[in-house]
Amino acid sequence: MSAPVAGVVQAVRLRPGDLVAPDAPVLTLLDPARLWVRAYVPQGALRLEVGAAVDVRVDAWPARRFRGRIGFLADQAEFTPRNVQTPEERVDQVFRIKVYLEDGLDVLHPGMSADVVLEDAP
Repeated sequence: MSAPVAGVVQAVRLRPGDLVAPDAPVLTLLDPARLWVRAYVPQGALRLEVGAAVDVRVDAWPARRFRGRIGFLADQAEFTPRNVQTPEERVDQVFRIKVYLEDGLDVLHPGMSADVVLEDAP
């Protein structure tokens, strides 16, 4: 069996002696050419479209902006996840987006904290 993409093993979900059910995932592959950022957008900022260009900032390079495109926009609102906002703002509903990075793939890594900059969005 081979992987569907050339990638890096990001997580192994097995230990020696574990039993695996048929078709159960046993590891997670990372395609380093396809990094993305998950963000949550309040209803007031939903003038976004799939395919729209946005900038992404990361703490490691505060002076740099990395270009990305919105690849997913949730069609239903959800409550803000606990680890994203302050307790006062957790009662607000937001829409999840996924931004695929177009540059910075040589310096960015999975798990880095990032901010999606919406001010240039339509």
